[in-house]
Amino acid sequence: MIYLVGEDARSVPDWFKRRLRDIDRALVCYYNPFKGEFCIDRCVKGSDCLSSDHVSCEKTNVLLFPHIGEAVLDKLKGMDAWTKFGGNDEAALLRSRREHENAKAEHDEKVKASIAEDFKHATIDDKRQLQLAHHLIQQHDIARVH
Repeated sequence: MIYLVGEDARSVPDWFKRRLRDIDRALVCYYNPFKGEFCIDRCVKGSDCLSSDHVSCEKTNVLLFPHIGEAVLDKLKGMDAWTKFGGNDEAALLRSRREHENAKAEHDEKVKASIAEDFKHATIDDKRQLQLAHHLIQQHDIARVH
């Protein structure tokens, strides 16, 4: 990772702006001197906004980060619920919940399968130990004459 110093450290590179617009046209990035970090905000009007730089638009904060890099873009793509679930309305919320419930059910099934397999191996070990103990008792039974 390359860290810039001086005034270059506070400017947003063109490649980053292009990649940001590829993710969402309504996103804008700038350096916030009060926080000492870069900010990514999203225009409230979203894709309906005709402004190219969104300077005069009302914005909501999306993300704060100390350095510009690919990791920030990857994190934004992971946070992109709009494309993933189709908006921020009630239907998108239900799709999000359904996906979460499906993932939880899948995880629970994996845990149950793992527990069942652990029990299976434990019973095999227990059976083997019982057979060894039974064999030792038979060999060393002093009550009967061999």
